[in-house]
Amino acid sequence: MKKLFGLMAMLLVAMTFVSCGDDKDEPDQPKINGIYSVLSGNATNYETTTESFYKFDVLGTSGRYIEMHNVKFDSRMPITITMRVPLSDCSRYVVNDSYTFDGQSISITPDLYRGGTWTPYSERPITKLIVHFDTKKKTYDIKFDCSGITVSGEGTLYIN
Repeated sequence: MKKLFGLMAMLLVAMTFVSCGDDKDEPDQPKINGIYSVLSGNATNYETTTESFYKFDVLGTSGRYIEMHNVKFDSRMPITITMRVPLSDCSRYVVNDSYTFDGQSISITPDLYRGGTWTPYSERPITKLIVHFDTKKKTYDIKFDCSGITVSGEGTLYIN
């Protein structure tokens, strides 16, 4: 009986240590499906909107881009366009929740969305690009030149 009691006591002590977890467990980081500039009135229905907005697709592994939807850089532009700027050649700096893409010293060929496909738009290169966004503060700012026009913007982010 003493042997059985001793065996049970040792088993109980061993199970107690096995079941303890690490108190230093970090919480899981939320998965980010998309980072967008906020629409007017804080709307988040990007599928049907005709207003301008940015999509920052910079955390994925299939490529990093900034998509500019329904944009018009100058009043002389007859229509709005949807354009994608690849960030693969830009310097990338990440500090905690803050991301900076620096393409100030390079020329970037954007893609224009035409007829349901992305087409290189070498006639209008992007230069002096600098974009910064913070997923914790939910803010962004962007600045670049395109065909002699300086484009800049800043605002609030919607992250889903």
